[in-house]
Amino acid sequence: MSDMKIKTKSKLLSILLPERCPYCSAVIKPNETACVYCLENLPNENLQKSILGIYKLTGTVYYEGKYRNAILGIKSGEGLQFAYQLGALMCEKLRENVAEPDFDVITFVPMHKDDLMKKGFNHSEVLAKAISEILDIPCEALLKKTKKNSPQHKLPAHKRAKNVEGVYKAINKSLVKGRKILVVDDIITTGHTLSECARVLEEKEANNIHFLTFAVSIPKNDLK
Repeated sequence: MSDMKIKTKSKLLSILLPERCPYCSAVIKPNETACVYCLENLPNENLQKSILGIYKLTGTVYYEGKYRNAILGIKSGEGLQFAYQLGALMCEKLRENVAEPDFDVITFVPMHKDDLMKKGFNHSEVLAKAISEILDIPCEALLKKTKKNSPQHKLPAHKRAKNVEGVYKAINKSLVKGRKILVVDDIITTGHTLSECARVLEEKEANNIHFLTFAVSIPKNDLK
């Protein structure tokens, strides 16, 4: 792991509410991304997959144990204070596969406006903004979700591709055309959501697309 730093609270607030490890809740020093034990025992798998058979996806950890709990904390809003730390780990994994991340823009999988209003935040956007700050690459909304559909995790695998057809649109072709784009999401399962996002960006003439997720929830033998 690199010596990547994280944002910290004020000195007084750090005394009252000390920084904690996002994976085990142990108290850690300011600027640390996790406790010593969790840093030394991070999974070392190279979790890569192809989207549409063309675009690479970098996964960070398997969706299990303390990593599952960490990303669920981001999704629920209870662990949003750890977004920068999870983003730092995602960037570490990305740099293993992309030595010089020279993307023009970072974007994220959008939520439908009704769901966003109800929830108050988009967890994928929160992660994308943290990664944007770490990599010093602008974060922009390039996609919008125009149709409400059933949550993917509630559907059997064979119905998930149909469930996301035509759900996403590009906000403006000029924001996509000719650009190298890093798309951030929290979890990949079957990959149908990201494939639909890739199809839309490809249609609007993106120069290149790379996907980055925190968790991977697919069998190991499905990774390519």
